[in-house]
Amino acid sequence: MSKFKRSASEKLDAIRTYEEGVSTLWEVARLFGVTQSTLLRWRQMYRQGGITALEKRSVCTKYSNEFKDRAVRDVLEKR
Repeated sequence: MSKFKRSASEKLDAIRTYEEGVSTLWEVARLFGVTQSTLLRWRQMYRQGGITALEKRSVCTKYSNEFKDRAVRDVLEKR
């Protein structure tokens, strides 16, 4: 399966296609190029938080070098 990032609207299309009940979970997952567990996770996220929950989230937080230096100094000072 692809690691391609899907938009919130694509995820919602997959959820709605599955919930129509015409195709099985496996068929819909294959049609959208994702695993069954991914489709079920999207569905759960949508049920809990709506379309906002399906939007891309930043996994990594970028910190400035100044911030990181200060954090290291703070830790070393407390030793």
